[in-house]
Amino acid sequence: MFRKLPPLASYVTSLAILVLLAPLAHGQEWASKMFEETAHDFGVVARKSKTEFEFKFKNLYRDDIHVSSVRTSCGCTTPIIQTPTVKSLGEGVILARFNTRTFLGSRAATVTVTIDKPQYAEVRLTVKGTIRQDVVLDPPAVIFGDIEEAGAQQKIKISYAGRSNWKITEVIANDGISTELKEVSRRGGRVDYELAVTVDDISRAGYLADQLTLRTNDHLSNIKLAVEGRIISPLMINPSTISLGLLTPGQSITKKLVVQGKQPFRILDVACKSEGFTFEPTDKESMLHIVPVTFRADKMGLIKAEIEIATDLKGGTTGKCSVSGAVAETTARVE
Repeated sequence: MFRKLPPLASYVTSLAILVLLAPLAHGQEWASKMFEETAHDFGVVARKSKTEFEFKFKNLYRDDIHVSSVRTSCGCTTPIIQTPTVKSLGEGVILARFNTRTFLGSRAATVTVTIDKPQYAEVRLTVKGTIRQDVVLDPPAVIFGDIEEAGAQQKIKISYAGRSNWKITEVIANDGISTELKEVSRRGGRVDYELAVTVDDISRAGYLADQLTLRTNDHLSNIKLAVEGRIISPLMINPSTISLGLLTPGQSITKKLVVQGKQPFRILDVACKSEGFTFEPTDKESMLHIVPVTFRADKMGLIKAEIEIATDLKGGTTGKCSVSGAVAETTARVE
């Protein structure tokens, strides 16, 4: 038996809520609706490069979603289930890894995601890309590890074998990252570059998953290069996102936030502009604080809020945590 959520048109005008809590569609459409994207183009990538994409999905329904298996139509892509079980309004990921070490040239694959609970469905995801055999990265991506201060730098070697006049003409980076390209050697048809990548902005703590683009003077330009790391702020809040799930009117739920600093500190205030939240911080000085967060579901609709924690750390460091969920009336089971 599968329980579905009721239409909210009678008491909600927000289109976002209507989509979030829509009834189960006929056939298998209900499963594909959970995915943000069902197709991805890796573009042009280098041989042996780290090339991955996260297909993210959100459980829009009351019952838990269970992903039982994934399969691929081509060995050029390896699918991985990152989150087998996703609770109501929770988020999951299917990782698609392009096998750039063992495959070359233009490749494409269909990844079939099989869901067995609360009822059977299949979702087809597609990936494609071109793996250059003449360009090699060492290491396979720009990997920083933990980044604790602005100015952290990593270097990567880019090697090419082919035309004698081949060159990288430009490196394109997003805001917060700067690059410096240096040609190390050129002999015959082989060219070696050293690319220094610097993280200039660490204002947003959390995982860094960025991408550089290498423009070259040939027809397979715009080579993608992954940049990874974890930015560590003086104040760490875990989890950074709280999912309250689906609540019924009048229901209360309590979650715990772990607030940690590199030195002892006091929490000066915990605030949220949205109604229904109460907090129980301590006034003691410590490197680690546990803050209970209680939400009472008094109004039906979508929950989208931000909690801000103010401390006495140097510079008045604050931390934020986002909250999501929904409040709706319960419904009986349906066939």
